Amino acid sequence: MASSSQKVLANYSPHVRKSLLFFRGICFAMEDGLNPLLVESDAAMVVKWINDVCHKSSDVGIILTDILDFLKAQWCVSIQYVLRDGNRVAHLLAKNVFRCVKDMYWTEDYPSCVRTSDLAD
Repeated sequence: MASSSQKVLANYSPHVRKSLLFFRGICFAMEDGLNPLLVESDAAMVVKWINDVCHKSSDVGIILTDILDFLKAQWCVSIQYVLRDGNRVAHLLAKNVFRCVKDMYWTEDYPSCVRTSDLAD
């Protein structure tokens, strides 16, 4: 298990921002040697584009191509859409980024902001 809170310091569209964070999450998992890889995200369009291998000519096309290339190199079992309510820990980590001065990463641990919610997920 691993988690992170990462800032995106630019004014991207929501789809580009979510695609970029999806990519960063996969990079983090690969760097940490997390296999097999099961990815859950509340970014429905990003999950759909990746699973359908489409939308490569859009503003997120380069990021999606990088994601697909990374996933081919990894043992990726599944990429799934999960409602925000279905993954409260991820939502709390996203909110935690506003309290972080820099990007934060946890392996085999998690920040105190999710300790009360982790049992429910």
